[in-house]
Amino acid sequence: MKVRARYGDGWVEATSPSGVDWMPPPTRVPFDAEPDEDAAVEDLLLHPTTGAGLDARLAGARRIAIVIPDRTRPAGLDHLLPALFRFLLDAGGPARFRVTLLAGGGTHAPDPLGRLRSLVPEAWAGSLSCAAHDATNDDELEMIAETAAGTPVVVNRRFQEQDVAIAVGAIGFHYFAGFSGGRKAIFPGLASYEGIRLNHRLVLHETEGHGLNPACRPGNLDGNPVHMDMLDAVGRLSVPVFVLNAYLSPDHRIDGLVAGDLGEAHEVGCRRYLARHRVRIPAPADLVVADAGGSPKDIDLVQAHKALVHLSPAVRDGGVAILAARCAEGVGSKTMLQWFAHPDSVSIESALRSAYSLNSHTALSFRRHTERFRLLLVSELDPSVLEGTGAEPLGSLGSALDRARHLLSGEVRAVRLSSPVSDILEVGDALDEPSGGPSLDT
Repeated sequence: MKVRARYGDGWVEATSPSGVDWMPPPTRVPFDAEPDEDAAVEDLLLHPTTGAGLDARLAGARRIAIVIPDRTRPAGLDHLLPALFRFLLDAGGPARFRVTLLAGGGTHAPDPLGRLRSLVPEAWAGSLSCAAHDATNDDELEMIAETAAGTPVVVNRRFQEQDVAIAVGAIGFHYFAGFSGGRKAIFPGLASYEGIRLNHRLVLHETEGHGLNPACRPGNLDGNPVHMDMLDAVGRLSVPVFVLNAYLSPDHRIDGLVAGDLGEAHEVGCRRYLARHRVRIPAPADLVVADAGGSPKDIDLVQAHKALVHLSPAVRDGGVAILAARCAEGVGSKTMLQWFAHPDSVSIESALRSAYSLNSHTALSFRRHTERFRLLLVSELDPSVLEGTGAEPLGSLGSALDRARHLLSGEVRAVRLSSPVSDILEVGDALDEPSGGPSLDT
């Protein structure tokens, strides 16, 4: 049997060793479909999922920010932005509006301006400004308020200068905020480093020794302190935000759209996305072979870790997982690796509670997974980078399969997961909602 996995912009392939019994792929959990908006983007802007149309929201507005994710986030921009720009052109264009295209990447390195300019149609060339958020540049940030959790709401000054903002992006699963899209475009997308750090610190369980808060998981908003703090933050801003969010298939095609009020429209999109992306396998496997979804989802180790979270329920305790993730741009964090100097997850947690930094909880999560099962990572990372992570570096999918077969005695029950970051995996045969399963209650 041939086994394939997405890898960067291509695929890797190998032949399965003997003695491996491959389970059928996960099955889609049945759901009652809610109607999708299949209208053109322009129609959805006039008649959104929730609230007033964009034309009404632009009444009296002169300055508009179009907020988009950075290059690491697939968002269907090649479809959404041209339609939005046509809408604005019909509504008065450059003669009426001063538009800023603002890339909100949180703590990521600012997007190259060339990438942003390439997204601007010719009709707007020369009349639209482009900017990439820098969470560390105090000169570009403005303090607005503080959330109930004590998170400083410090955001990009260009955003604060606008009359209206339009947040364009995609809804998908997020490994501790529940879902991407919606409020994340603004906070943490346009927030300060310290604000993002304190918001993300809420991922920790209130009780030391318990690791991460179980409410901070993919597909869950119910009682999720990180999500609730984000909502609190954007709710304290004076600039009204209209959201235009797509939800994407694993190959980045648009499966549906929502638009309207930042919180309400986003929640509708989350509900629809979750309903379509719950899958089930009957039991944990001895061996799981998965990929991170290819580029840009496997651009670095931080992004690849998200696939580790999603595949985890499929692996039995003491089993083996093979993850194919190219990681062409390395680790993706300046601080993550230092936490692996601690001997185990208990030590990492103890240390980061007193000196929390961004991606320290990612290191904790990574180590907790590699303590439960063996991780074989197929990537371009220097093997020395993985020291202390618990992951074993392998140079090819074939060598990883052979290594897994060596580690697992007897008949091996295996399953192949394709782009697991696009799904919530449930284990068992029951059709009822599992205990601790996904929830959207807020």
